[in-house]
Amino acid sequence: MYNLKDRTITADRLILWPFELSDAERVYELCNNYNVFKSTLTLPFPYPLECAISWIQTHEENYKRFHIG
Repeated sequence: MYNLKDRTITADRLILWPFELSDAERVYELCNNYNVFKSTLTLPFPYPLECAISWIQTHEENYKRFHIG
């Protein structure tokens, strides 16, 4: 179920919520996993922390502009 107020998606065993800047370190770690990298087309490797931060920062703007992210 989608909760418009806090923009979460909830299922029986799963809750998805928007990324926050505090998630940048974990995004950075995951994107520097070679197995993740090799399954993508545009992910830089190594993946700098600055990329994780700027990627997360685009989410709010995209949501407001296009209602996505």
